[in-house]
Amino acid sequence: MKIAVVGPSPVPFGVGGMEKLVWDLVEKINCKTPHQAELIKLPSRENDFWSIIDTYRSFYQLDLSHFDMVISTKYPSWMVSHKNHVCYMVHKLRGLYDTYSLTGLSLDVNTKNVHTIELIKFLNDTWDNPNIDQLWINIDRYRSYASEVPLDDLAFPGPLIRKIVHYMDRFALSDGKIRGYYTMSKTVASRTDYFPDGTHVAIANPPPTNDSIGAIEYGDYFFTVSRLDNAKRVKLIVEAMKTYKGKKKLIIAGTGPDEHILKEIAGSDDRIIFKGYCSDEEISKLYDGCFAVLYVPYQEDYGYVTVEAFLRCKPVITCTDSGGATEFVSDGESGHVVIPDPASISLAMKHLEDDPGLAKALGRMGRERTKNITWDLFLKTILPSTATVQAPARSRRKRKIIVTSTFPIYPPTGGGQSRIFNLYKNVAKSYDVIVLSFTNYDQPPFDDIISPGFREIRIPKSARHQEEEWKIERDIGVPITDIVMPQLSKYTPEYGETLRNVATDADVVIISHPYLYDEVRRINKKLHIIYEAHNVEYDLKSKVLPQQIARKLIDEVYRVEKACCDESDLIMTCLAEDARRLVELYSTSQEKFIVVPNGVDVTSVPYVSRTECRGNKLASGIENEFIALFMGSWHPPNLEACEDIFHLAESLPDVKFLLLGSQCMALKDRQLPSNVGLLGVVDDAQKSFILGLVDVALNPMRSGSGTNLKMFDYIAAGVPVITTKFGARGLNIDGEKLMEAEDLDAMKKLIVKLADSGPDESDLRDLRRIAELYFDWAVIADLIDQKIEGILAEDSA
Repeated sequence: MKIAVVGPSPVPFGVGGMEKLVWDLVEKINCKTPHQAELIKLPSRENDFWSIIDTYRSFYQLDLSHFDMVISTKYPSWMVSHKNHVCYMVHKLRGLYDTYSLTGLSLDVNTKNVHTIELIKFLNDTWDNPNIDQLWINIDRYRSYASEVPLDDLAFPGPLIRKIVHYMDRFALSDGKIRGYYTMSKTVASRTDYFPDGTHVAIANPPPTNDSIGAIEYGDYFFTVSRLDNAKRVKLIVEAMKTYKGKKKLIIAGTGPDEHILKEIAGSDDRIIFKGYCSDEEISKLYDGCFAVLYVPYQEDYGYVTVEAFLRCKPVITCTDSGGATEFVSDGESGHVVIPDPASISLAMKHLEDDPGLAKALGRMGRERTKNITWDLFLKTILPSTATVQAPARSRRKRKIIVTSTFPIYPPTGGGQSRIFNLYKNVAKSYDVIVLSFTNYDQPPFDDIISPGFREIRIPKSARHQEEEWKIERDIGVPITDIVMPQLSKYTPEYGETLRNVATDADVVIISHPYLYDEVRRINKKLHIIYEAHNVEYDLKSKVLPQQIARKLIDEVYRVEKACCDESDLIMTCLAEDARRLVELYSTSQEKFIVVPNGVDVTSVPYVSRTECRGNKLASGIENEFIALFMGSWHPPNLEACEDIFHLAESLPDVKFLLLGSQCMALKDRQLPSNVGLLGVVDDAQKSFILGLVDVALNPMRSGSGTNLKMFDYIAAGVPVITTKFGARGLNIDGEKLMEAEDLDAMKKLIVKLADSGPDESDLRDLRRIAELYFDWAVIADLIDQKIEGILAEDSA
C-alpha cells in the first residue's frame, strides 16, 4: 500500500519533535512494513489572520488521490481529502484552542462591522454542518472588504480567527471524513474540542527519536534539552539552579528566542552551561552522562525528553502542569513531579543529589514504564493489518443520558458540583451526556460542551420563580433552593420544555437529588430512570429545617424521595448505610441499589511529598507556620464542623487554621479566632496549590450523609489527615493511616503530635495509591457504565 504522511513545514523552518516524528514514521513504515511511504509537507505560515486561512486552504486543495492511504499529523494537514484518511493528531493550533484562555481575549467577536457580522452569521448558521466550499467564497468576499474591516476583527490570535479555525477543523475532522483517530498521549486525547464527540481515540506513544545509547553514567550535572522559548519554561530551571544548594552543574542544550533572557538570568553563575545547538550524537552523550533530567514545559503534548531520559534509566523532574510528561513520571516512583516554581524544582534536585541510590532506582522504574514504547507497537496500532483500511465499525448511535440538577455544575466549586461534573465527565466517554441545570434568574443562559461528549444546558429561573423562592426563604430562615423546586419549577416553564426536547432521543434520565422528579415525570416518553441519591434527603432536611414552620416542605421532601426510589430502575448512593436507610424509609427493593462512592480526579490533584511541602512553604515565606486546613461547602454539617475548628484554634494558638470553600461565605461576618483564616471559593489550580502548602487536613465531621469529597482530595494530595470516625465513613481505610480521633481533645493531641514528629510518608503514599485504585472518578464511572449497559441490554433482549 502506498501511504502519504502529511504535515506542515514551519516558516521559518525549524526542527522539533514534530519534524523528527514524521521523518522517523516514514522511515519505519518503509523499513519495517510491506508498505511504501512518502512524506508530503507544505509550507505553513501562521504569522497573521490571512496566512493561517491560506495555509488551511492549501492543504484542502492538495490532491493525494494517487496514494492508497493518507496519515495527517499536525494542523492543518487534516484538511486534505482522501477516502482512506487516518489522523494521527500531534496537536491543534493550541493558541486558538487549549491555550487561548491564557491570552485573556474574549471568545465572542464584538464588532459592529457589517462584513464581519455577515461572516459570523454564515459560520453560526452552518456550524453543525460546515460548508467548506461556501466558506472559501465568503472568505474571499471578506478579504475584498479588508480595508473596511477594523484591525481588531483581524487580530491573530483573536476571536474571529479562532472561530474560523474551529469551523475548518470541525469540517475536516468529522467522522465521515476520517477513518481512524489516533494521538500520542492521553493529554492530547482529553483536550476539549480536539476530536468529534463520541469518537474513539487510540493512543500510540511515539518511540524516542534519540535512541542511540552509549555508556550510562550518573555524572556531575543535571541536563535539559528543548527549544528555548516561553512554552518550554527553561526559565524555571535556570531560576531553580540559582537557589539550588548542591554541587552539581546544569547543562542546557538547545536554541530559541529566550536564549538571551535565560543567559541574563544565569548571569555569572558558572554552574549553568549553555551548549546551544547540539547534534543528535552530542545530545545522546549528554543524556548518557547526566545525573538526572529536568523537563518542565507547560502542558506539553507528549515530551520526547521524558522517554529519552528513561531510555537511559535517568530520573526526570517535571511539573504538575507539564502535560504528557506526567503520564510517565510519577512522583517518588520514576522521578519527581512538583509544582511549577523554582524553589520546588530546586528542592527536588537536592533530594536526588542527596540520595543517588534513589535517583538510580527512579530512573530504572522510568525505563520499566516506557520499555514497551516501540516502533513495532506504534505501527501495529496506526496501520492496517490488511491491504486496505477498513472503516472503524460504527455501532448503533451512541446512547444518550440526561441528568437533572437544581444547580449549575460547571465549573465545579462545591462538593455536589464536583461529584456531578467529574462522575458524568467520565461516563461521557461511553455515552452522550447532557446535564440540564437551573441557575439564578440574573444569570445568563448557558449551552456548551464542557468536556468531550458532555454538555451542560443551564436555564435561569424566572423572576417569578426567584421571588417566590425568596418569600419562602425569608419565612424559613435557611437556603431552600432545592427543596422548593417541586412547587416552584412550574414558574420556569423553559426548564420543562427543554427537558422534554432533549429527551426525545434519550435512553436514560438520571435524577441527581430528588427535587426535579416531577419535571421528569412530565416527559411524554418512556425512559429508564436512575436516581442518584447524594444523601438521604429526608433525614438531612429534617435536621436543618425548623419542624414547625417547614413541616410541609419536609413532607414534600419525603414524597419526591420516595417517588424516586419507587419508580427508578437503579438507585445510586454514596454509602451502603444510605442504601440501608432508604430501604428502611421507603420499603424499596435492595436489588435496586448500587454504591457509587465519591471520588477524586487523580490526574488533577498532584501528590506533594512532605519535602516538597516544606519547599513550597519556604518559597511562600511561611516555613515557620504549622498550617491546618478544612475544606467545605455552605452546608449545615460543614458549618457545624467549623465550630469545632474554632474551639481547636482557641486551644492551639500556634497553629494556623485555614477554611476553604463556600462555607466561608456563611462565616464572613463572624468574629473568628485570630489564627483562623478564610480562603473562600477557589479553582482547582488554587486548591492544588493550597494542598501543597498545608501540614495537616482536618475533617471533624459529626453529621451529614454520603461521604465527604474533601477526604479524597486530602489523600490524593498526600496531606496527613486527622478525622473523626464519622468523617471517614465509606472509605474503609485503616484508621491509623487517617489518624482517627474520637473527640476534639483527641484531635488536638494528634495535631500536636504531628507538629512535633511529622507524618509517616509511606502511609501518605499508600493513601494516594488507594485513591488511584479505588476512588479515581474514571474507575467509579465504570461501575455506572456496567449497570447502565445491563439496563439497556434488557430493551433488546
